[in-house]
Amino acid sequence: MAGKNFSLSALTKNKKAGFYHALKRADFLFRILNRSSVEDLGLGLLHEVYIKNNFLRGEQVYQWPNVLQQMQAKLLVINGMNNEKLKEILQQDSFEGKVVKGKREKIEKRTEYRLIENLNDLKKYDKKENVIHIGIGNSLKEKDREAYNNSYTIVDVKDQVATIRKNGNVKLPIGSSYRFPKENTVIRNGINKKKFCIISADAGRGKSSFCLNERYEWVKSKETGNYSWVVRINLAFLQVNNDTPIISDKDLFNKKTTEVAWPDWQLQAFTHDMKISGMVRILLDGFDEIKDESIIQKLGEWMLTLPQEVDFILTTRTYKARNIPIPDNRDLNLFLTLNQYTDEQRKDYVSNYVTAILKEKEDTDNIDKIVKKYQDMIDNGPENIRSILGMPLECYLFCSGFESDMDADYKKLQNGDEIKSPKVALRAIDLFERFVKEKLSIFLYKHLRFKGCFESMPERCFESMPECCFEPMPERCFYIITALYMDILQAFAFRQAFSLDYQVIENALKDRYFVNDMIKDLEDIGLVIVEERGSEYYLRFNHATYQEYFAALKIVSGLSTNNFDVEKIFKEYKHYKSAYQFIFQFAAQISLSDNKFLSKFNLNQEKVVLKFWGALYGNVSESSDVLGVAETILIKRCLNVLSDDNLENLQKLTTDQLWHEKLSQAKKGFSNLQQNSETLMQDALVVRTQETTTPDKFDYEKAKNEISQLCNMKNYQSSFRILLNELKEYINKFGRDERREVRKILAKVLVSTEKWDLKNDYWALDFGIPATGLCGQYFDQKLADKLKIRAKFWVNNLESAYNSLNTIYNTVFGAIWNENQNNIQDTFYYAIDLLLESDNSDSYRNAPFLNLRNVSDGLLKYVGDSNEYISSLPKMLRIAKEASYAVVTSENDKKLYFIAESEFIMSQEIPEFQEFLGILKDTKNEDPEIFIQEFEKHDKFEELVRQDFKRKIDSFSTKKLQNYFECRITTFCKEHNLKRLEKFFKYLKEIKPLSINKAKEILAEKLVQLHKEENRFWHYDFGAKAFAYCGRYIKEEMKDIIIINSKFAYNRDVVCIMEQSCQCLITELNELKKKEKGPELLKITSTLKLVTDILKHIKK
Repeated sequence: MAGKNFSLSALTKNKKAGFYHALKRADFLFRILNRSSVEDLGLGLLHEVYIKNNFLRGEQVYQWPNVLQQMQAKLLVINGMNNEKLKEILQQDSFEGKVVKGKREKIEKRTEYRLIENLNDLKKYDKKENVIHIGIGNSLKEKDREAYNNSYTIVDVKDQVATIRKNGNVKLPIGSSYRFPKENTVIRNGINKKKFCIISADAGRGKSSFCLNERYEWVKSKETGNYSWVVRINLAFLQVNNDTPIISDKDLFNKKTTEVAWPDWQLQAFTHDMKISGMVRILLDGFDEIKDESIIQKLGEWMLTLPQEVDFILTTRTYKARNIPIPDNRDLNLFLTLNQYTDEQRKDYVSNYVTAILKEKEDTDNIDKIVKKYQDMIDNGPENIRSILGMPLECYLFCSGFESDMDADYKKLQNGDEIKSPKVALRAIDLFERFVKEKLSIFLYKHLRFKGCFESMPERCFESMPECCFEPMPERCFYIITALYMDILQAFAFRQAFSLDYQVIENALKDRYFVNDMIKDLEDIGLVIVEERGSEYYLRFNHATYQEYFAALKIVSGLSTNNFDVEKIFKEYKHYKSAYQFIFQFAAQISLSDNKFLSKFNLNQEKVVLKFWGALYGNVSESSDVLGVAETILIKRCLNVLSDDNLENLQKLTTDQLWHEKLSQAKKGFSNLQQNSETLMQDALVVRTQETTTPDKFDYEKAKNEISQLCNMKNYQSSFRILLNELKEYINKFGRDERREVRKILAKVLVSTEKWDLKNDYWALDFGIPATGLCGQYFDQKLADKLKIRAKFWVNNLESAYNSLNTIYNTVFGAIWNENQNNIQDTFYYAIDLLLESDNSDSYRNAPFLNLRNVSDGLLKYVGDSNEYISSLPKMLRIAKEASYAVVTSENDKKLYFIAESEFIMSQEIPEFQEFLGILKDTKNEDPEIFIQEFEKHDKFEELVRQDFKRKIDSFSTKKLQNYFECRITTFCKEHNLKRLEKFFKYLKEIKPLSINKAKEILAEKLVQLHKEENRFWHYDFGAKAFAYCGRYIKEEMKDIIIINSKFAYNRDVVCIMEQSCQCLITELNELKKKEKGPELLKITSTLKLVTDILKHIKK
């Protein structure tokens, strides 16, 4: 079963197992008894060589000191600073009124922390206090941990970043990213019996090898082993019909995905055992290989239905980890990466490999000498070689590339000759070239009876083959004969890597001799499996990195020969996408190597270098990245894989290029990227609210009453922090369906509560804003408006608002988000848009709290689709900067591209838009933020916004113009956007002065309406200033509203604003009195008296 042979008697002993139940069906029994035996699954790796490299456990990284407000421990110990520094932090606005010091200060209602001056005095403090005790230290005594019922967390702080050193029985918040310190080593047995683990590592680290080995060890183990089933699913082979709403078990468990057949009786036995704890382990291998977003969504839904009793592991490349649809009904036990080989592990791999290929030889002494030669070759080489060969894939390439040399060495030793360890300076790209040459040499002998380009090929390659009638050929002949096969491999790799049309294959091979059998022959190279898909062929490369290498060869050679299909990749800006980073890193190395697989006719290294690196800087595409953020990341990635000699050569060959200075700056400024840094880093995952195992029964009226009491603090004397924790616990004690109802109730209660409006109440900061984050898909625009009002003036409110949005996103990520239930996407973008419009200077700096990359595509589209998209473009540029987008313009200035993993395109056929793109291209600054600021200050930008406004106004009929006024003024009022309101009236006065009175009348009506609906903060934030634009349309009702609000103004600044608004109105109305006559003069005089009365009351 599943590739492993069992004895029938052993299987029937367990009467609870699925196999025993399958025997009860006569048809299944007949098939089982008559089934022919099959061989066990092998390891699936060449020569069955595998060395286990270590796991590193990811630990979450937090923003300091913001994480303090998210911690739930009763005792919080801070390591990495002194008491004075901690006191300084706790005096910041975010902690105002929340901290008491020492053991004597009295706890107030807002108190959340008690500062412990000396951890040795912990016994003197009351452990039952409903506050967090916080102090400086790096460890805790066991008796102190027990005194706090193990509710403690020790936090290491360094450079505004916090990590968890040790944690007791405390649920930790979601971090902003993960790091993998070398001391966080996890032994292989440490992941057994874990319900859910993710292994996220770069190419070549051994993710698939791990899965193959786990399955192999199960196959070879005794039948009473830990698991009854261990199944590896190769997700690269996962195919799902687009018309099918869900993934079925047969989609996942079939011959292609698992390498074994699944008859009905076996699948039934397997699904039965999935419900028994500890029997089934599933290895989902290669999540990054799934390119179809709809399949990712369906896989997430399938994982959600997976029984809790199943253990499963999912592997992925790092760039794709944040897209994993983590099920919300199970905890993520471990987030792991695979470390490089240690020196000892690398030596063991070489030893095992040499021993495996020479296993038929009897002279163990000579085998040991050969092992030592290749171990010494690595040890005596430069540091970069030892680093490269720390990667399991590169270690395999090294051994495979020298396989023929190992055979030759054995012959020499048998003949009494000596072997020496030559010094080599191989880079990863050299290993690939040598590896491919070795594979092609064996292929040539099999098909053409040539002994390849090496004088001594391994004898085992020639066994059972007729005697070769040719002498070993010159090296040039080898490249001549293999050139066509290399062209085929490169064309298919290029087409498949970038998901291009099959026409690319035809374009590449149309002028070459070709027969279908040549495609089928490629399997004998040992790099691919050939699949026929209708009338087309598909090459399934044994490792994704092989495909990337051949695609890189195609890119370098194609650029050098002006190949249309290759240039199109750059014209479509695919080089900015992180999914292709390894291809371009390979290409960067190839461009500076003496790779003999590149055509050399009329081609020298300088031409290759200038073509490739020029393409990275926009020579091929219509435009380069105007902001430079994505371009800099791309260049640094490519520079990072080059040797010192390569870097020096690159600098020398590009001296005359316009982009040489930018390259020099990148070279000077770049530090080792994370794969070579001392501590690996990865993005945080989206982890949602956890399911409860025993949900409470749901009673709507009771839930409504409980939530109302919590939100309005009825019958509660606890601090806001405790109330918030009680609310979270109350929500999470329900099952998933009931929890949605509770979130709906919470949203309604929060919208209706009057506490948002209390001037000196900290309810909004400490409870209201964080509680809003618990509303999930029932978060609406009214709640977003309240976040905006409270976040406008205080940075701690703004940070809290971003954290709430992040909580909402984590909650709805998956089906709710993808299906846009309750219009959650637009509401979410609306809220972010409001916060980014905040007058608070930190609104963009704090935006990463939201992890903008997760939602940036939709957010850009939301902002870009607004009626005034030209004035919104600076905001879009800032979003692009934070989310590392490439921003490029088309050659004819009609399109603006925002490019990351996906892309958003703005296209307008109007002159203003084209002029705007011209300004964008003319703006020059290496610093992205200064670039945006200079763009905003450009003389023509303001004029373009005005022209765009005029174009729209002139195109409207009288009725449509009135509708437009109502729509825009309503938006400004709801968004509290005074700046845009001011510009609106400024432009209207210049462009359409005869229509301005209608706009003012609409504004006056809207302000009266919203004064009734909104709270006082809305008035102070927006209404107190906006009524200055109402002109002659101020009426008695508005007068009363303004006077009442002025009595409760929370500071003198608001009163001053109201006075200024009155003064502006008085000046305007006095000017109008000079121009008007008759009834209009009487109306103006009456309004002037109203405004004068308002001013008098305000001054009182």
